[in-house]
Amino acid sequence: CMDILIDFDHHVMLNMMLMFLYNHTRTIAAVPLFRKVLVGEKLLGDWFYRLFLHWDSKIRCFFYQFLVYQV
Repeated sequence: CMDILIDFDHHVMLNMMLMFLYNHTRTIAAVPLFRKVLVGEKLLGDWFYRLFLHWDSKIRCFFYQFLVYQV
């Protein structure tokens, strides 16, 4: 589901998705498998360059904050 949002690349939807992940990471990360998939494979793998180098500065900044404070 989140892969579709990333591929859609609408900055408002990406911002809402990142806010959701930021607010619920501790709950999701309580299960080790979810943490491995979300952080290891998605955020630091498939989605990393797309979000790290995003054209919208708000998305980039939010992603940087997510990496610093949640990962």
